[in-house]
Amino acid sequence: MVDERASEMLIFQAFKPANIRAVAADHTYSSVTLEEIFLQEEGLITLSAGDRQRIEETTRSQARSSTWLAERGMRLTASNFGRICKVKHVESLPVSLYLEPEDITHIPSFILFMATNMKELPFRS
Repeated sequence: MVDERASEMLIFQAFKPANIRAVAADHTYSSVTLEEIFLQEEGLITLSAGDRQRIEETTRSQARSSTWLAERGMRLTASNFGRICKVKHVESLPVSLYLEPEDITHIPSFILFMATNMKELPFRS
């Protein structure tokens, strides 16, 4: 009996890894690009009114909400917009820009907002 992992390893060793950028740049006759398919599967292209309402309600506590951090990480924010627009090559973007939300708790305007406004807002648990 052949171990399944061993047979998978042979396949992985037989072919070089796919060049994802080449696949994305390759012309297809599909009406939808690979990037659009990914964004649709992640629910990032269109949001229903119910989705928008749910996101708004679950992210009201902002930095204290893991949902808010996850939603913010999936979207182009004003703080990242300038950096992304100035990039000449996609490869030069740091991976952390895609994977990790930026820590904003040290920004003076955020500290002031937390000190003045957050104590006045009613939060639902």
